[in-house]
Amino acid sequence: MRADDVVVLNEVGSLLHEGVEGRFHFDAARLKTATIRQLFGIRRNDGRWAYDAAQVRVTAAVQNIVQGALLAFVFVGIPFLLLGLLQLIYSIGTARLRHDEFFGSEDQGGSSTRQSEVIRI
Repeated sequence: MRADDVVVLNEVGSLLHEGVEGRFHFDAARLKTATIRQLFGIRRNDGRWAYDAAQVRVTAAVQNIVQGALLAFVFVGIPFLLLGLLQLIYSIGTARLRHDEFFGSEDQGGSSTRQSEVIRI
C-alpha cells in the first residue's frame, strides 16, 4: 500500500524511515476542495509505537470557519463556514474513537476494531 501527501507530526515522524513495517493509523479532513490525510499513530513490528493527539482535522476546521466568516458577507463563505463548524463538531465528537482505535478500548480487551494491514513506507 502506498500513502501520498500525508501530514506527519513530530512524535510519529520520529519512528518513520524507509522500510518500516507495522500498523499505521490515518485520519482525513476536507479543506476546500482538497483532502488532508494525517498519520496519527504507528505501531511498528519491532514493538515501538507513537501516537499524536493533535488533529489536523481541527486545523482544517478552523481554517474553513475563518475563511467562511470572512466571505460570509457576500454569501460565498457560508458553505465554508458550515463545513468548518461540522468538521469541528465531528472532530470533538470522534476524538475518543480515534484514541480507542489506536490504543484499543477497554470493552475490546485492548484490541483495535479495524483489520490490521501491513504496509511498507
